[in-house]
Amino acid sequence: MKKNINSLNSLFIAHRGLHNGFDVIENTIPAFRKALQKNIPIELDVHILKDGNIVVFHDDTLKRLFGIDKKIKEFTYEQLCQYTFPNTNEHIPLFSEVLSLINGKVLLDIELKYDQRIGKLEKKVSKMLDHYKGPFIVKSFHPLSVLWFRIHRNHYQRGQLAEDVRKKRKFGYVLTYMFFHCLTKPDFIAYKKNDAHFKRVQSLRKKVPLLLYTIKSQEEYHQYKNYGDGYICENII
Repeated sequence: MKKNINSLNSLFIAHRGLHNGFDVIENTIPAFRKALQKNIPIELDVHILKDGNIVVFHDDTLKRLFGIDKKIKEFTYEQLCQYTFPNTNEHIPLFSEVLSLINGKVLLDIELKYDQRIGKLEKKVSKMLDHYKGPFIVKSFHPLSVLWFRIHRNHYQRGQLAEDVRKKRKFGYVLTYMFFHCLTKPDFIAYKKNDAHFKRVQSLRKKVPLLLYTIKSQEEYHQYKNYGDGYICENII
C-alpha cells in the first residue's frame, strides 16, 4: 500500500468495531459487520497463538471476556474455538477471516500486540497484508515493532502508540520522542486523549498526523477535537 498521510486527517475509526458489550462484542465479526454497514474505518488488535495462527483479540489473557486467567499466546486456534463470547455464538476470529470480510471496503487500523519477541508477529501479519488489496495502517506501543516495519515494510503506513506524558511510563512520551526522531520515524502518532493538550504531544503533531484514542461520547469529541487529526471512537458515529 502506498503511503497517503493526509488520509488520516478528519478520520473517525471504530474502536474494535461497532460493539455494545452485550450481544455484539468487541473485535468480533458482528462488530466489524456493523462498522461495514455504516462504512466506518475499523480498528482491531492482533495476537499470534502457540500454533502460529493470527487472531483478532485485544487482551493478553482471556480473563476479562471469558473468565479464563491464561495468556492467549498459550492457546492453539483449535483450543480457542472451544470458547464462545458470553451471550453469543461467536468465537475469537482469525485475522485472515476478518481480512476476507473487510475485503478493502474500509480502512483497517491494525494494532500489533507485543507479548512475544518482536518480529514474529510482524512478519506473519506482513505476509498476509502483502496480498491484501484494501487500505490499512499498522501501529504498536512497542517502538521496536514500529522500527521493524520501517526496516522490512517501509511502504506500509506505520504508527507509534503512546500514553501518559506525565508519568513517563515505559512506552510513554520519552521513548516515543526518542524513537520518533532517531529510529522509527512513524508516519503518525496515536495518543491517549487525556494527554492530547500537552505541548510536547502537540509538537509531535507538527511533524505527523495525531490520532486520539479512545473518544467515547459526543462531548468528549467536542472536548478534544482541536487537539487531534483523527479519532478512534466508541459509542458514537
